[in-house]
Parts: sequence; structure tokens; C-alpha cells
Amino acid sequence: MTECYGLVPRVYSTTDELVRAGRMNAVDNDYVSFHDEEHNEVHRGRRPLFHFLATPHYQEGAGILTLKHKGRMIEARMILENKFLIGMSSDLVETVHKRLRLYFGWRELPDKVGCEAERVRSAKIFESRLVEKSHEWRFVAKRNRYDVKLYARAMAIFGDQKMRVPIHPIIRAEERAVVERAFFAGGHMRDVSDPRDDNDVPFFWHIPKASGTTVKEILSECYGLIRTEMIRPPSSLEVIPERGVLNVDLSTPDAVAIARRNGVADRGLADVFVSQLGLEGSTIFTPRHPGRAFTILRHPVKLAVSLFYYRRIATWEPTYRPEFNDITLQEYVETDGYYDNWMVRMLTNAKLGGLNEGHLDLARSILERKFVVGLSDHMDEAFRHFEMYFGWKEEKAGCVDLHLHSAPLNKNKYPDLEQGGAVWTVIANKNKYDMALYYYALELSNGSATKNDATSTLKSDWERIESLAQRGGRR
Repeated sequence: MTECYGLVPRVYSTTDELVRAGRMNAVDNDYVSFHDEEHNEVHRGRRPLFHFLATPHYQEGAGILTLKHKGRMIEARMILENKFLIGMSSDLVETVHKRLRLYFGWRELPDKVGCEAERVRSAKIFESRLVEKSHEWRFVAKRNRYDVKLYARAMAIFGDQKMRVPIHPIIRAEERAVVERAFFAGGHMRDVSDPRDDNDVPFFWHIPKASGTTVKEILSECYGLIRTEMIRPPSSLEVIPERGVLNVDLSTPDAVAIARRNGVADRGLADVFVSQLGLEGSTIFTPRHPGRAFTILRHPVKLAVSLFYYRRIATWEPTYRPEFNDITLQEYVETDGYYDNWMVRMLTNAKLGGLNEGHLDLARSILERKFVVGLSDHMDEAFRHFEMYFGWKEEKAGCVDLHLHSAPLNKNKYPDLEQGGAVWTVIANKNKYDMALYYYALELSNGSATKNDATSTLKSDWERIESLAQRGGRR
């Protein structure tokens, strides 16, 4: 905080110091926000200003705060769920980079870039020599039983705050600027309604467990298109004709950045670009070869269920989680730090922290303007739509039908979930913004009669969520 961000502390080691500070109204007189214009005066030494308070005395420290400066407190020992941002010494990367920086809007000083990561790497946390559950361990725990309980609660809050802690407005503005550049600025991503051009390049946003593997195989095997996918590490510009693949990696932001620097979109090596990163993937295109995006959406509850059971068995995937075999679906969804509303987060660059209606509105706008949308429950209609929009034709008659109905890929059998039941409702409530986005996608996709049942189902889900929220059941 002091070295990397250039923050100046005001340390009060004793209660007497805090009492004197309160009498002198030190907070109102000397505190300055990191984002205020007066910030630079701290470093010029013109005034004895400070950016944050530090004291081991919680009650007395809170007592010197005023209505003007109510304070946002960080304290590992004294935890109040609605008042404190929690950090863990056992996870400093998460604490510093993904909590403190985002919550307070702090940035590294221009001449200190990389300082934060270096300090986290070099941090030395004293490890207890006590063996967990040993006689000595139990003795210490018994003598500190309330702190042990408090720490357990802090760990739960630490996980939960990952997805709901408010992000500083400055950070949110920066996130929004990234979205504007990716989707709306620079002329590298077409609107759905824009006139067609032979230089346009299709871009498939692959949403996990939403029939994406089937889509990719159809692109290559049925339409004879070269698509992007790294199947032979490392990433390269090698075209593998027998697989219909350009062997380039677009699976991470860093990989996308490398591909963009290599001008992959302008090389004419691939007919369709594919990535799970809808926002970052869109930046690979250029005004010379702008992207035209399409995707397949799946009901958020069905997607969450499928993903949970898939991650139990997918030993070949980096997202494989064998520990999921020891928990139920409901326990998985209610786990602290459960990654909710994946679609809205990916489109709006709000990877962490709480969401609001503004994020949903932005996601709706992006989906409407930039994506040709298909639904996993109506794949035949989706591909008829894609064929008409992109001008694709089957090279082998009946190939698409075969992949959709006779030989679907990446299928994983798992127990059916009762629609509208307790667990279904929990998942829908957790993913309420994705639910709303999916409902919006239903409205966008032509409004044909074949969707009446799906629309009715989703509407009843949404009404149930709103009813829960009104009764105080919001999670």
C-alpha cells in the first residue's frame, strides 16, 4: 500500500493517541482520498495528510471517524459482515490484487509498475509449527475458541465477497471503457444489421456447456470451414487441413493479445474464429477484416447443472474438479465464491464483484447489436439462421442433422433436475442476470411459435426469482 500505491498511513498505536486524534478532528482535517486532487500534496510534504488509518484498536479507531468520513475498514480480526472487506494472509494475491485494489480503486505509481506482484511473491507469512488437530493445536484452539469461530466465519465471508463486493467507480469506468473499445469503437466488430462484406470474419463466442463442441465440429466437417483451435501445443499459425483447424490459441487474454499482435485476422488463414472470451476475442479483428459475432445460449440453470457434473469427470480439462464428487449440486451453487452470471460478466468485463441492472442493460445491448443468437434447445433453427446469415452450405447433405441428432458430441449423462424445484430456484436466483439475458435472447430470436414453451418456462422462473426477492429471499 505504501510502496506500490504511494499511500501514506496515519498509525495510532495506543488508545491515548486515538483519543487525542478524535479531539483534534484529525480525520476531517487531514484525511485525503487517493483520488482527490489534493493527493499529490501528500507527497510534496506541504500538509501532514494521510490516505488510511491503521490501528490495532478497533472500537477506539472507529470512534474517531465522522459523518463526513465514515470509513471503509480492513481488519483481519474484527469481522462484521456488512462493514468489513476481508483479506486472508493465506491468499495474498486474491486479497491485494482482486480485493483491495478493486474496492478502493488504488493503482500502482507510474514508477512502481510490478511492485504489487513482487511484494506479494516475496511476502513471508509465519507458519505455525503446530500440527493441525494435535494435542497442542486443540489446546490453543480451545483457549481461543471464539477467535476460531470468528476466523471460520471470516473465511466464509472472504469467499462470498469475491462475487458481491462493490467495485470502485473508477475501476468500473475502466472496465466499461474496455467494453466500449472491444465492441463499439474502432470499426473492428460489425453490428448484426450492418451490410455484408466479403472481408467480414465470423466469430463464434463459445459458451461452455452450450453445445459449443458440436458447433465447432459442424463448422469444420459439414461446412468445410477452417476454425481456430489449438490442438497441438504450442500455439502457431499452422493450418491442419484434416482437422479443419488453424492451430492458434485464443483461450486466454494473453493468448488473444499475442494473436492480435501477429495480425491473425488479416492473414486469411481461418474462416471462423472461436473463443470462450467473448470480449477479449472480439479485439482480434481489424477494420480491414471486421468480425461478425454469433453464439449459442443455453438456459442458465441447465448450463450450471451440466457444468457441475462435467467438471466432476473431465480429467482432460483444466477446470476438472474431483472434489465436486464429494458435494451435491446445491452445495456447489451455494459454495462461497461460486462464479455466478457468467455470460453477463464475460460481456461486460465485470469478472469480479457485484453486478447491477447497468451490467444487464449493457449485456443486452451488446447481445442485440453484435451477436447473431441461437439457442441450444433449438439447434436446428439456430443453424438454419446461421446458414442464411453467413451464407454457409453443407458440403455433405444431412451432415448437420447427423451431428445434432445422431452423433452429438461431449454429452455427459447426469440426473435430471426438477424444473421449478428448490435447487432449480436456488440456481436461477444466483444467476438472475444471466436468466434475464437469456430471456432477452428468446425475444431476440425471431419469436417463433417453437419457443413458446421455453419462453413460458423462463418467465415463470423469473417471476419466482422476483417473488423471492420481494420476500427477502435474495441471496
